[in-house]
Amino acid sequence: MAGSSSSASIQGEASAAFDETVETHSNLRCFLDSVTPIVKAHRVPMAPYYFPQPNDYNGNIGYGVKYFYLGDLWNSFYKWSACGVGTSVCIAPGETIEQYFVPYLSAMELYTNATNVPASNRFNAYNQHGAIDWSHGYQTPPNMSKVGVESKGELVFKYFEPDSPYERVPFVDKVYELYTKWPFITSLNSLELSPSSWMSVYWYPTSHIPAKNRKDLNTCFLTYHNLSTSEGIVSLDSVHDSNHVVLAPFGLATFRLDPKVWVNPNSDDQKHIASLYDAAQSWIKKHGIDHNDFNHFSNHFSYRCSST
Repeated sequence: MAGSSSSASIQGEASAAFDETVETHSNLRCFLDSVTPIVKAHRVPMAPYYFPQPNDYNGNIGYGVKYFYLGDLWNSFYKWSACGVGTSVCIAPGETIEQYFVPYLSAMELYTNATNVPASNRFNAYNQHGAIDWSHGYQTPPNMSKVGVESKGELVFKYFEPDSPYERVPFVDKVYELYTKWPFITSLNSLELSPSSWMSVYWYPTSHIPAKNRKDLNTCFLTYHNLSTSEGIVSLDSVHDSNHVVLAPFGLATFRLDPKVWVNPNSDDQKHIASLYDAAQSWIKKHGIDHNDFNHFSNHFSYRCSST
């Protein structure tokens, strides 16, 4: 963690970029809102319907509980992957531009309690060789197929992007590539997934409108999203109507963060960045994850401060 002098210096730089009249606007909050997937919700029907739950889950799945399909989540990234997602960025008092980011799939782990999945829904063609692992382009050996089954559910799919950002394909293209070999990654729903299921998205900055020579708009972001609704860790209603599920980031890491752009001293941006970074780091440590992108971001993360 950086010392207090470093935090004070950062705050000083940020203060110089914002006029006192810009009190509540937060470029960071605008970005997080812009990259939050909003997915069509389904509800558990009144008739008996079976959702396998992880072994340590004691909750009840009752009538009306909402869930979403992974296929709908991937579709929500279609336009973003093709055109980028725009977010409003205030670069000076009274001057705002639209900054665009292209999403890339950074990592994903899907856990289910496969021993309780009805035979018609099992992934026998895939599980017989172990959990699907695309970390380095090969599958996990059979003796590694059940990772933390009792506490997490069964790991049925795992992907960590090994390529550099300049060699990656946009999010939807990568998901389609994976889908052609393992189509179940679109048919699973959020109640079939255990709370240990997650994904991470790499957001790379591209163009901005109106076009300006802005070298300080090259910050990259890494967001973390839960993929399960079995324990209420994903927002179901929030600001949006009851027909959608909101997958707001629970964790965040940054690369080349420019505090003059992304930290408004009149807001809680500084604390929020630290809190989201701590959450991502805690998740990674708790689940024993070796995430290449997070390691890279952390090694170059000059904006570390305590969220407490």
